[in-house]
Order: sequence, then structure tokens, then C-alpha cells
Amino acid sequence: MTNPIDRLFEPDTTPPEELAHNLLETFPSPVVVFDAETWRPIGFNDHAAAMMGYTRDEFASVSISDLEAVPAPDETKKHVEAIQRVGGETFVREHKCKDGSLIRVLISVRWIRWFGRAAMMTTWHDTAKLPEGKSAPGTPSSAAGESPRETYVWADPRSGRLLSLVDRVAVTDTTVLVTGETGTGKERIARRVHHVSPRAGGPFVAVNCAALPADLIEAELFGHVKGAFSGATAARKGSFEQADKGTLFLDEIGELPLPMQAKLLRALDEPWIQPLGASSPRRVDVRVVAATNRNLAEAASQARFRSDLYHRLNAFPVHIAPLRERRQDIGVLVTHVLRRLEQELARPVGTMGDDDLSSLERYSWPGNVRELQNVLRRAAILSSPNEFKLPDDWCTTYFDEAFDPKSESLDSRMKAHIETILEACNWSIEGSGGAAERLGMAPSTLRYRLNKLGIERPK
Repeated sequence: MTNPIDRLFEPDTTPPEELAHNLLETFPSPVVVFDAETWRPIGFNDHAAAMMGYTRDEFASVSISDLEAVPAPDETKKHVEAIQRVGGETFVREHKCKDGSLIRVLISVRWIRWFGRAAMMTTWHDTAKLPEGKSAPGTPSSAAGESPRETYVWADPRSGRLLSLVDRVAVTDTTVLVTGETGTGKERIARRVHHVSPRAGGPFVAVNCAALPADLIEAELFGHVKGAFSGATAARKGSFEQADKGTLFLDEIGELPLPMQAKLLRALDEPWIQPLGASSPRRVDVRVVAATNRNLAEAASQARFRSDLYHRLNAFPVHIAPLRERRQDIGVLVTHVLRRLEQELARPVGTMGDDDLSSLERYSWPGNVRELQNVLRRAAILSSPNEFKLPDDWCTTYFDEAFDPKSESLDSRMKAHIETILEACNWSIEGSGGAAERLGMAPSTLRYRLNKLGIERPK
């Protein structure tokens, strides 16, 4: 007769696959392992099936496309390929339940091998069921207007590594300094930091430092009481107070006047701000993300920017490469922008031909993604429905056939391109049809480049 105690020491004969599935059931959150080729579940726990309203047998036959609120197989394929290159990602997506209802889900993805098969292991969180005041990473704020999944598409591995880096720092309260040329999407990165952070349920407040009048900057940032200055007929909260419990994005921080830099430094070092005319300071809880297209290290060395403020802001630097250095992104960006233009124009736009796409990929894009969006929008407006084509003046207005990054310096090509646009606009910088709009730049940024490149209007 076998002693029951001996059974405790018998080898486990449970098949490995069953052991793995049993392990998934120990997770407190929904977990699904998708086959990388078929996009169908090859492992999941009961929490996942129940969350979407399916039985286990039913859920085993659904695909990623079945779960998407708006199926977009081509975009999903690009997204899956990008995840494979970077190893994983966290984002928010709307899922469609079996009964047709929609839920917003925070998804963390990791690329794995599942019994010899390439697979994606995903962990889900229903953002609507989070405890009050405990927003999950990745939950978009109402101020942002877009989810990270809708905003970020890429194919270049460098872009994937950048977003992975951003997601890592986002969950902390560290100050982030985003650098990159105009039009690269610095505000989008700032919004992603907010979306993925524990502050996602709070406000996201964006301030363009270059657009603030010098005599009103302090009041705009820190607020004022009634009667603090001529015209202050009522008290007003500044940007810091408006962003309390959330994120304050300071764009074009390099344009902030030196006198204000000292006051900003103090606000970053201490959780207190002093509104103009107030008798006592006010406590604020704000995470700051700053951005600039200038070289702040160089400006600090030349005493044009406070070195102590630079080092305070540069706690975690994030640099966005210009579009010309990540040309693999152009194709997926084109597809993404054209789909959004169809919604904006309320008509089919069509797809881009290989010759037009090749032209875009060879161009240097001094205005980066913003310029690409402007080019595509203009082309979509001029094209017949479902017959997208770049306009005939694309080559003369936007594209230089002779461009060769190996033969000429970037500054010389950029100077020639800006001069061409200025001539076409009769040297008009601002306003509709002006050079700044055509180049996808802010007028202040264009003037900065004119000065830097030594561009002057012929007399």
C-alpha cells in the first residue's frame, strides 16, 4: 500500500503548457498572451475573458482586431512590429466587449517566447475601475484630448527606444527637459509623460514662454490678486496653480527672460509660489516638463541662460531626433496622418503612391513632423476623393531633387530651403500663407533661425 506522504515527493507530470496556464490564473489582473503571427490568444486567465464578457471557449477564438473599438489592421500590424523592435510598451486603447460596449484599457505589453512561439504578453487594467484619485499610468487626462495610442506611431527603432525611456521617467516626479528641433513633437512627448504618470488624472497645462509678454510673464506663471497691477480687476490663478496635482509644460523655455529664470528656479526648488500682490505664498504640487529647440548648455556657458536653472531642468534630458534622422517613421506617419485627415475632411483621402512616398523620404524636413502634416493636409485638400497625390509644385516648393546629406552641410541646405520659401511668400513671415506657416514653425522660431543662419531680405 502506497504511503500518501510519498505522493508529495513524486515528480510533477503536469504538462508544461498546463502549468503555464495555471500560473496565469494566479495573476490578479487580466493577462492575455497573443500569438505574434495570428494575433489570437494562446494563453489567458479567466479575468481577461470575464472583463470582455466572453466565456473561456469564446475568448480563445477572438483576435486583436475583434477587440479593437475601431479595427485598423494595417496600423495594428505596424504597432506590433514596433513593439517587437523595442521589446515592450505601455499604452491606452479602447476595447470592444462582446455586447458592443466600449471600455478604456491600460495595456502593458512585453515581447516573449511562449513555448517556442513569438508572442506578446499583455496585462490589462480597466481605467474606469481604478480607485478614486489613483489614476493608472497611461490614463489620458481630459485636457489632453488624445490617448497615447492615437498619438504615437513609429517604425524607426530609435523612436521606440525614446518612448520606452519616456515611460520609465514618467512614473516618477522627476523634472524632464525635452529637446529637439521645431516640429518634432516635443509637446506630444510632454503629454505622454503626463498620460503615463500617476498624475494623469490631474490637469495638463501648457505654456509657451516665447508667447508671453515680458511684463506679464510673472503674473501668467504665478497668478495675481485683485488690484495687483493696473488692469487686474479680479484675482487670477497662474499656470502653476492651474496645474496643481498635475503637469505643467513650459514650452520654449529658452526664451524666458533672465530675470524670470531666477523666480522659476525658486518655484522648482520649493513647493510654494507667490502670486503678484499676495501677502503669503501658496503651496502647489506640480510636475514640470520643459522643452526647447535651443542648446541650453551652450546658452548657459555664454551667460544667456542661468546655469543653475539649466541643471535643475536637465534632471532627465530627453532628445527627439529630427525626422531626417529617422526616415523609417515617415511611411507610418503618412498613413496615420491621412487617416486622421479623412476624419477631418469627412471624405475618403486614399493612399499615397510609392513615387510620392519616395519623394517624402528623400526630403530633409527642416520643419519635421509638423511640416509633414502641413504638406499632407494641403495635398489632401487639393486631391480628388480617394485619389491622393502630392501637388505639382511639391518639387519646387518643398523638395529639392539635388539634396544629398553627404555633399552639403545641414545648415547650408536649411538656409537655401528657408530662402526659397521666403521668396515664394514674398518674405512674409507671419499670417496665413506666411513662411512660418509653410515651414511648420512658430514665427519666433523662424526669426531665431533667420538670425542664426544669417538670412536677410535682399535690398
